[in-house]
Amino acid sequence: MLVFLAVGPGWGAETWQPPALIPWPVHLEVTAGAFVIGPDTKVYVQSDDIDARWIGDYLSRLLSHAVGAPVRREISRGSPQRSAILLSLDMNETLGRERYELTLAPWTIRINAANASGLFDGVQTLRQMLPPEAESEAGGKAPIQIPCLRIQDQPRYSWRGLMLDCSRTFLPLAYLRNTLDRMALYKLNVLHLHLTDDQGWRLEIKKYPELTTVGAHFSARFGGAGGFYTQQEMRDLIAYARQRNITIVPEIEMPGHSTEVLAAYPELACLLPVRQTFEVIPFWEGRLELSQPLCAGNDKVFAMYRDILGEVMDLFPSEFIHVGGDEVPKDAWKQCPRCQARIKAEGLKDENELQSYFMRRIQKIIAGRGRRMIGWDEILEGGLAAGASVMSWRGTQGGVAAAELGHDVVMTPNPYTYFDYTYHITPTEKVYSYDPAATEFTPQLSKHILGVQACMWTHIATTEQAIDYQLYPRLLALAEVAWSPQRTRAWSDFQARLGPHYQRLRVWNAKFFDAGAPSRKLGAWQASDLTGDFPRQFEWEAASLLPESGDVEIEVRREDGNKLTYVRSLALVEAGKVISQIAFPGPLDERNDAEVGWLAVGARKAEAHRTFRLTLQGSKDGAVSGSVWVIGASGAGGAIP
Repeated sequence: MLVFLAVGPGWGAETWQPPALIPWPVHLEVTAGAFVIGPDTKVYVQSDDIDARWIGDYLSRLLSHAVGAPVRREISRGSPQRSAILLSLDMNETLGRERYELTLAPWTIRINAANASGLFDGVQTLRQMLPPEAESEAGGKAPIQIPCLRIQDQPRYSWRGLMLDCSRTFLPLAYLRNTLDRMALYKLNVLHLHLTDDQGWRLEIKKYPELTTVGAHFSARFGGAGGFYTQQEMRDLIAYARQRNITIVPEIEMPGHSTEVLAAYPELACLLPVRQTFEVIPFWEGRLELSQPLCAGNDKVFAMYRDILGEVMDLFPSEFIHVGGDEVPKDAWKQCPRCQARIKAEGLKDENELQSYFMRRIQKIIAGRGRRMIGWDEILEGGLAAGASVMSWRGTQGGVAAAELGHDVVMTPNPYTYFDYTYHITPTEKVYSYDPAATEFTPQLSKHILGVQACMWTHIATTEQAIDYQLYPRLLALAEVAWSPQRTRAWSDFQARLGPHYQRLRVWNAKFFDAGAPSRKLGAWQASDLTGDFPRQFEWEAASLLPESGDVEIEVRREDGNKLTYVRSLALVEAGKVISQIAFPGPLDERNDAEVGWLAVGARKAEAHRTFRLTLQGSKDGAVSGSVWVIGASGAGGAIP
């Protein structure tokens, strides 16, 4: 609950409100007075720890930008008294590895922790107390007043994660760095990168160059788009994340979702009566085709993946290595003589146990390097490999089952944590309501919960704008689920604290969903308007609905029908000429009931006639009815009443 406390003499008669922190600390007490950050403020690091000194430099740069004047970092063993921010590592680590204490008094701010992780968390709490404008490109200006208070804080869970799917949509390094900076502010500490899938292999493997020369790009008939990260680029990103108290966990998907591998190395496929030709194609083009798995009867597969995982583990220092293991189509294994011979030779009961065999061999490779294997909850099928951990995504049952077997789990259940789902299906309040240690877990089983993670798949949202829109503010809600004690959380309180964070997202130029933003209906169509499987265009007046500059947000909604309709494109048209346009990768259907996009307004000619042009396409089986809406002001997110 937010509390208010009148400040003491010398600070006026106003009342200070506690800062709108997300996640909310374990304990916060407002005291009298305010600390003023200005040009005379200095950051003192009271430790020889190299990471603590880097954090001191980080805070110095942050505050210098915030006040528009240099805020120096110095090393001090004494106790400076005026306008000093003291960073120290004097706390006992047995109280909690990421525990920190933050004390703001009128002349001194002290952040104390047992190690650099806790110290960095405390600095992020202080960062949230700065006005959002302080992080704008222009920076802020002095003075900045912060209410005096005392905070004692530590996380509920050690794994507070976000999964970004870099395979279906290749994500630029600049976007990943921006995401790391935003994660750090909200004390999220694991970035799980889904680096390989049917749509692309995104990491350089030096021993197998065809994984990227072939597997990192769509085939020529689909334009050849794609990309990958060199090992040096990834090494730099890992270092960038580490400085922000974030571990990057790589996912190398196997044995399913491996079409891109088979396109590069077809000899790793099963022996089938009719040999398949493999190519890398966009998600929606191949959505109805089950990809073949790697051949579990072929020892070349295991030799190659030993080499691949060796390079991955040389690159990533993370304790956990993610191996996927989900949605493995087993029909090919049933027809493959090598796989059937493997089942017989190993005394396996069926193809489920063959998957377990596959994962046990991979687990031994990973454990042999002192690491821990983690996979999606399908790795439970046929028996869980010793020492493996589970990400429970198909609800919570997989997590409970793994914990009952004595295995650690990370809870990622859909729809609570699947942020590719629309806000219709997974509103922010639903995310916030999630308790990882709910009634399915006994207190004993709860000890196996490492933490919680959001999953952002990029087959629907394929641009940085669209991905941000799906993430925010739901990622902030999950950050509080992962950090704050369950007993302190209340949705109404969280809602009250969101406002300043919306402003910070605007400063970052990050799109986000705002449930309070106004919306205006442009028009609608009926399923009967889309007979046949050919494109149809609809057009509506735009002039009175456009901001003066920037961009305009448009939402295309499914209203009714159990078929699907493709939203091919949305354009802003002036005098018959397209001046900005966006394309959408997938259809509107029962699972994806809205598409959101932004059109650049551009310079407007006097009295020029402007319209919105929507291109839709049904299917041979039918279509859905829908509507089109203009949402809020530029950059303000969208509303779905």
